[in-house]
Amino acid sequence: KRCLDDIALELNRESSATLVVVGQHAPQEAPETAAQRALNVKQYLTDEKGIDHNRIEVRTGGSTGRTAENILVPPGATWDTGGTTRFDATKVTRQGEPYARPAR
Repeated sequence: KRCLDDIALELNRESSATLVVVGQHAPQEAPETAAQRALNVKQYLTDEKGIDHNRIEVRTGGSTGRTAENILVPPGATWDTGGTTRFDATKVTRQGEPYARPAR
């Protein structure tokens, strides 16, 4: 969570920057878990930190572990998407408890 909070601060500082989130999955997991991880990161940053959802691109990668890689793309820069795949977030069935913003 702390890393995501730092990313949110950087996105707020660089208002034209975008973020690419690449979900990964462990070899023993279904590949769909990678998409779920990426969506969880995006949901946290948009719901909790107020980042515009259009500034966050979600993708899936390989079976290198239970992680989500976050790539900050500065204004005017491009990112090589090699080895990652864009996916339709509306077609991903999320497992477990959905992230919910804490009551204040």
